[in-house]
Amino acid sequence: MITTKKTTYEVEGCKEPCYEVTDGFTLVRIAKMYHYIGKNTIIVKEYVDGDYNSSDELTGDFDSLTPAKAKKIAQSYSAYLEK
Repeated sequence: MITTKKTTYEVEGCKEPCYEVTDGFTLVRIAKMYHYIGKNTIIVKEYVDGDYNSSDELTGDFDSLTPAKAKKIAQSYSAYLEK
């Protein structure tokens, strides 16, 4: 079963908002990237069994994401996340 929650994570000493989508084995984190690239960029990171696997920058507005949209992004990004 896939769960999606809006939470925060720590990056460079600051707490940043993110969505975490997981099936218990694979975790996909979707977060803002405005302070590095621009306000219409999000970063998607994938962790498999707790270990970092990959990341990518996508065009999108984090503030307009909903849990359902975050889940859809995560499922299209990760080959390991349950479909």
